[in-house]
Amino acid sequence: MHVLITADHGMANISLDRVVFVDDYLNAQQLQTVTWTPVLSFYPTEGLSAEEAVTALNQSPHLRCAKKEDRPPDQHLSNHPRLPPVICDADEGWSISGREWFGDYQDLYQGGAHGYDPVVESMHGVILGRGPRLSGGRAVGPTRAVDVYNLLAALLQITPATNSGDPAVAEEWLGGATGGVTAKTGRARASAAPASVAHGAAGEAPRGRRRRVVAPRAPGPLMLR
Repeated sequence: MHVLITADHGMANISLDRVVFVDDYLNAQQLQTVTWTPVLSFYPTEGLSAEEAVTALNQSPHLRCAKKEDRPPDQHLSNHPRLPPVICDADEGWSISGREWFGDYQDLYQGGAHGYDPVVESMHGVILGRGPRLSGGRAVGPTRAVDVYNLLAALLQITPATNSGDPAVAEEWLGGATGGVTAKTGRARASAAPASVAHGAAGEAPRGRRRRVVAPRAPGPLMLR
């Protein structure tokens, strides 16, 4: 049996003195908001264009706003029909609010939050593995969430469907051999099943969550650090 333990994201510290107030840059009543923080997304209402909203909000040094068609292609947001036309990201550890809401719900802006840029280290989670082919207590390089599928397919000795993951990551976890399956083409390839492996720490990657892996020494217990 093989066991993988992973997290979908990390957490960043937030505080009351790191809040961007939308009201400081435009009339918040002109926004039909879908999400607020740390990703603000909205439909501008009558009297405010998307271009005007982006220009106004980008005056904040802690916001990065763009029309959805101008978002980075690796985020896969540009053409989604269900997303509003304007999307803004807060800097790591910053929140987005309106002043009236903030006055009534300050407890929401303390402690921790997630949803920041996936490349930020605080957004990285953890991934640990143990099993017959995952032994040896060694560390593995960055592993994205989209790479986990190929690893699971290799452990189960099944041919994965075409996907966005990197099959080289599964090879690294399994010491260079995936047991006869490959992810990109789905074609079998000759390789011996190894007896060594990796355990580790993880995180979010460009819309796939990049993960750093750290493993304990076998046969000791799994530990996070």
